[in-house]
Amino acid sequence: NKFMLYIMKDLTGEITSDDKKTLNAWLKADSNNQKQYDLIANIIREGQQMDFPADPDLNHEWNAFEFPEDSVPERKTSNNWNSKLTGRLVTFRRPIRLAYVVLGIFIIIASIVWYYQNMQGIETITTANCQYKELKLPDGSMVYLNSGTKLTFPKKFTGKIRRVGLNGEAFFDVVKSKGKFIVQTTEGTITVLGTCFNIRSRNEQTRVIVEEGLVRFSADDTTENVILSKNYMSEIYDDHPPSKPQLINVKEWLGWRSGKLVFKRATLSEVSGEIGRYYDIEISIKDPSLMTMTITAVFDRLPLNNVLYSLCSALDIQYRYENGKYILYK
Repeated sequence: NKFMLYIMKDLTGEITSDDKKTLNAWLKADSNNQKQYDLIANIIREGQQMDFPADPDLNHEWNAFEFPEDSVPERKTSNNWNSKLTGRLVTFRRPIRLAYVVLGIFIIIASIVWYYQNMQGIETITTANCQYKELKLPDGSMVYLNSGTKLTFPKKFTGKIRRVGLNGEAFFDVVKSKGKFIVQTTEGTITVLGTCFNIRSRNEQTRVIVEEGLVRFSADDTTENVILSKNYMSEIYDDHPPSKPQLINVKEWLGWRSGKLVFKRATLSEVSGEIGRYYDIEISIKDPSLMTMTITAVFDRLPLNNVLYSLCSALDIQYRYENGKYILYK
């Protein structure tokens, strides 16, 4: 599993910044993940502290034997060799570092434990392109998944914190509880007590929109956070802190829940990705300079060609269908 590899790289100092972000998000997604990390870290720490015996000095060991003067056997120079002494077979071998073997066994056991805990304790729900799902979490909270989305959560919430992981876009209707409800994305953390809100986490950007209640929105790499109330939105780009809360028309921004494609000052790169997921097609932008062009538009269940025609007309660009995908160009 890739997270086991990330853990080993992190403990040896070889992990990249991107993999570190992914690992941190995974650790925050469920307390069992952190337990597995700590278990493996402790095993490796114990192994590093072991006092392994040094390889023996074979010349010294050989000379330490006392043989009768007329029966000294011929000395051999291989690492593994046998000599016959007065009818008994004596075998000399380099000592096996048993501690390394034990450490390896422990790591294997830890991997198995980690695998089964995750397979048995974590639920993963995904939606493909042009697919939407509605589901109820163990605490009764409802989640509505947009296309191209992945949601992970424990099969049973334990303790005072209810934590889920999200990659994609989803609307949450959270049941009020004494415990916190936390949504972890690759860029930030959203903490609530009971509310209705939408999260979009794609391409190193997380956007939070609150329909009801209060939400605390914080970036993983900073201590800065913002409090969002009803009808407010904030975003995180890359490693930046959350943007200042912005008053919006929630119904317009959450048009995807009624089958609409809604874009507010969205880049062509973002628009093409959403259209691709909505219609389950592939869109390529030929000229990279076009990716940052922005558009504000609403498409209400229109045929694909109508959407592409309107998009290209508004941006003064063109499109063609070639080799199984749509290409946008100037």
